[in-house]
Amino acid sequence: MHSVQFTMTETLFGGMALVIALFFLLRKLGLAVFWSGVISAIAGLLSYLVYSLRHWESGDVLAIHVVVYLATAGILVAFTNLQSKQSKMHWAPKVIIYFFLFLTLLNAALLSLSMHGLPHYLVSFFLPNAAEKQVNTAFPGVMPHDKNKSYEPHLNQLAKQKALGWSVDTSSLKNLRAGQANQISLRVVDKHGKAVTGAQITLDLWRIADSRDDLRLSMVESSAGQYQARWTPQQGRWMSLLSIQRGDDSYSVKASLNIGGE
Repeated sequence: MHSVQFTMTETLFGGMALVIALFFLLRKLGLAVFWSGVISAIAGLLSYLVYSLRHWESGDVLAIHVVVYLATAGILVAFTNLQSKQSKMHWAPKVIIYFFLFLTLLNAALLSLSMHGLPHYLVSFFLPNAAEKQVNTAFPGVMPHDKNKSYEPHLNQLAKQKALGWSVDTSSLKNLRAGQANQISLRVVDKHGKAVTGAQITLDLWRIADSRDDLRLSMVESSAGQYQARWTPQQGRWMSLLSIQRGDDSYSVKASLNIGGE
């Protein structure tokens, strides 16, 4: 059974909403302020722990959820106690509370950016010529020592592709429309201009905004050197990898796609 996966923004603010709603529900039922805060915080944490068992991301993500849920419950308890005593809080504690609340939300935003990168609409707005190149704003992970050695196979593959001399017409990928069944048509020819037939071709597609939309298409040869597939994409920025295999020969093409609306 497929389980629903949420973004970190959804789990953070959804959990906060759960803590707040449960706190006021318990208060309405007559439970003490302190225990209303404790139970609502525990409920939020347990709900996220159950969710993270199926969709684990990292310890940092878990920590930020713990801090946000506990801080939310703590602020509710503090303000409710002050309201019940009909006393006005001094400005200094207020500044401290709002500062740590801002700091928590800022850390959550930075953590989200490091894991998933900027949303596609911000990438195109802030980064120059983003539509013309491959852009990845997420943290790529720790770079091991002598990383250049693992890059050698890629350089060797590029040299083989250059010697192979194949040419791929990918113009149909530039005119895709969101929400429509698009016909993707590719033509592959060798360095002599002859059609490359009998190849196995896959097209991997990664959506920058939501990895749940990632998929792989297998292309079918409709005529000599002509390969086709159908795809109904979502609007936004996508990364694509076209992989062609025929016998011992292989060829790949990477591209950034900006899928427009209808």
